[in-house]
Amino acid sequence: MLARKAIAFIEQSTASGEPFFLHLAPHPPHDPSITAPRHEGAFPDTQAPRTPAFNEEDVSDKPKRVRKLPPLTPDQIDEIDERYRARLRSMLSVDELVQNVIETLEKAGALENTYIVFTSDNGYDHGEHRQTLGKGTPYEAATHVPLLVRGPGVPAGRIEEWLVTNIDIAPTFAALAGAEAPDFVDGRSLVPLLHGEEENWRQAVLGQFTTQFHLLVTADRAYIAYSNDREERELYDLSTDPYELDNLISSPDRRGEVATLDAWLAALSTCAAGECRTVEDEPPGRLGAISPASIHETAAD
Repeated sequence: MLARKAIAFIEQSTASGEPFFLHLAPHPPHDPSITAPRHEGAFPDTQAPRTPAFNEEDVSDKPKRVRKLPPLTPDQIDEIDERYRARLRSMLSVDELVQNVIETLEKAGALENTYIVFTSDNGYDHGEHRQTLGKGTPYEAATHVPLLVRGPGVPAGRIEEWLVTNIDIAPTFAALAGAEAPDFVDGRSLVPLLHGEEENWRQAVLGQFTTQFHLLVTADRAYIAYSNDREERELYDLSTDPYELDNLISSPDRRGEVATLDAWLAALSTCAAGECRTVEDEPPGRLGAISPASIHETAAD
């Protein structure tokens, strides 16, 4: 249905010769991850990724919520694998939708003049750190999402390692359309990155899940603070520990780093608009006096 509506809209828009914007948000692979009849039986033996974080053996350095989780049982692992297969099967319909959109643009002669942005709203846990199934965790499996862009002036096959997030999508679309994002917008346009023109970019991004936790991610660090417990914190060196197995928060030689990250996280959690863009770029040591507790007070409020 979405594919039919998308094709009709593209055909009508390209025929008019006017610029157009199409936002497609298919439900798969969200639960219940319904499989189209034509895709039944696909991926019969596929398992969820068995990364080092899968059913993590030692969670003694994790927060209480994770420490209380027992190792996954065989039945739970079977359920995770079946859910993963169902999600993959449901995505086959999304693949077809994307193909239909591309082919329609190409047939209309509009493909090379159209930007296509492909992303997701969140990642998903499939057994990482003993989580069964879900997305409300601060770990990479749930917070890291794909972002692929195709369009005029975007070199094919290039991979960039800049820190970008979903707040950048709206100002990017505004810039591509020749408009100016409102002053209240927190994010920044990705257009310079797409065209290889940007050298100075943000050094940190903020993540959060309701009021349960706040997350600061840099090029090589993930720092997590929980709103309901000041003592529940996590620090990971993503350059050496990408699966977040070794929580460094209690290491004596990390105290200065933790204080800096805590202050930086507090600043990002309370800023807005242009102030956020400044705080994202600011070397932590020059942030000035910020109460490390302010993030928790803000979340509680």
